[in-house]
Amino acid sequence: MTFGEKLQRLRKEAGLSQEELAGRLHVSRQAVSKWERNESYPETEKLIRMGQLFDVTLDELLQEKREMTDDGDSIAAETDKTEIADAVPNTEVVRKDQMIVDLASAESFLNLQKKKTERTAAAAGLLIGSLAFSFLDADAGIVLFLICFIAGMVVLFSVRIMDDPFWHFWKPPLALARDAEEKVRKEDERGKGRHTFWNLAGIVFIAVGLLICPVIIPAEQETLDTMIMGMGMILAGAGVFCCACMAGWRRAYRLLLFNENFQNQKGKRRK
Repeated sequence: MTFGEKLQRLRKEAGLSQEELAGRLHVSRQAVSKWERNESYPETEKLIRMGQLFDVTLDELLQEKREMTDDGDSIAAETDKTEIADAVPNTEVVRKDQMIVDLASAESFLNLQKKKTERTAAAAGLLIGSLAFSFLDADAGIVLFLICFIAGMVVLFSVRIMDDPFWHFWKPPLALARDAEEKVRKEDERGKGRHTFWNLAGIVFIAVGLLICPVIIPAEQETLDTMIMGMGMILAGAGVFCCACMAGWRRAYRLLLFNENFQNQKGKRRK
C-alpha cells in the first residue's frame, strides 16, 4: 500500500472528505488530492498533524511511503529521524486541536508580522505627525497636512490588503516544533532589551510632544508658538511609531511562545 492509498483509507475511516481534511491541515483540497494520488508528499509538520488526527504513529504513516526513482521503479523512502525529532513540539502531549508550527513557518510568520507592524506604525506616526502642519497659517500648511494624512491612510490600506498566508495562526492553539521554539525563544530574549529601550523612548517622545511642548510655549510669541507645537506633534508621531512597532513585534512573539495564554487573554477581552 502506497502512502497515498494509506492516507485515503485513514481519511475515509475518519469520515472526512478531502476538503474537510484540508481544512484540518490548513492546506488546499488540491494538495490532499495530490498526496492521495502520490503526486507529491506532505511536509513533516503535516505528517505529524495527520498522526494526531488519525491516531497513528509517524512510523505507521511513513513505513509504507514510496518514492519514484528516475527509471520509474518504486522504492521505500527513508525518513530522516532527526528532522522528525526537530519538528515535534517540546510538550509531551500535543492536543488534536493544536497546529504544529515548524521553523520555516515560524520565521516567515515573524518576518511578515514585522513588515505589517512597521507599516502600521509608520502610518499611525504619519497621521499624528501630519498635525504639525495644521498649526501653519499659510495654505501650504493645509496642503502639507492633507498630503501627509492621505499618505498615512494609503499605507494603512496597503496593510489591510496585504496577502497573509498565516491568518490561521491567530485562531487555533499552536505548538512550536522544537527547533522553531529554540530559535524563536533566543530571538525573543535577544530583542527584549531593544524592545524596552524603544518603548521607553516612544513614551518619552509622546510625553515631550504632547505635554511638555505646550507648557514651554513663550507668551506672545506666535511664530515660536507654531514651531514648538509643530515639533511637539512630530515628536508625538515618532513616539507612536516606536511604541506601535514594539507592541506589534512583542505580540507576534507572544503568539508563538505563549500561545495558550495569548489565546485565553484574547477570549477574555472579547467577552
